[in-house]
Amino acid sequence: MLLIVVGAAYANAFAASFQFDDWDVIVRDPRVQSLTAWWDSMPGIRPLLKLGYALNHASGLGAVGFHAVNVAIHAVNALLAYAIVRALAARHGPGPKPGPGPSTDPGTGPATRESSIAGSSAVSTTAAASTTSTDWLALVAGLVFALHPVQTEAVTYASGRSTSLSTGLALASLLVWARAWERAGRSPGGGFGARARARPRRRGRFADNRIRPRS
Repeated sequence: MLLIVVGAAYANAFAASFQFDDWDVIVRDPRVQSLTAWWDSMPGIRPLLKLGYALNHASGLGAVGFHAVNVAIHAVNALLAYAIVRALAARHGPGPKPGPGPSTDPGTGPATRESSIAGSSAVSTTAAASTTSTDWLALVAGLVFALHPVQTEAVTYASGRSTSLSTGLALASLLVWARAWERAGRSPGGGFGARARARPRRRGRFADNRIRPRS
């Protein structure tokens, strides 16, 4: 659903032309006109971002190709936002704690076994309702992220890809942390790895902040 919403909301971006900084960093920059030119310019600033530009030039699709990639990146970011909220909501939600299942003790009376089975059914029903609430909360968060007007520049402005790429890697880092926290087993390596890969795209306040889980 998020992918469909993003595609519909930004469908008009595909017809947009290059604007402002696009001419300097995409159209006229010789370092991104081909993969060979990009390789010859290394080492340089924002290598992964410029590699993306070079691949776009190689596709021969012009401005349409650049905007299509930007919309795709934003759609992935919206999915990441959805996954993060879902993981955190599952951790902090009001869902029931797992309890003991039906008794298998032969000495347990029928009334006790029936009560245990009824209790397990109630827990299952409550857990299902909690999962549905978590999914809806995550979906709303993903939609807000996807459709908020502040995203327009990063999506429809070809040069805004630097922002959406760094945001995506920061969100991926946060998701790794949230999933590790959800499993009660912290695994910061993947998160910091994603954060490290965000730096060759854009150095910004959000992408440069460290996420440090607390016990």
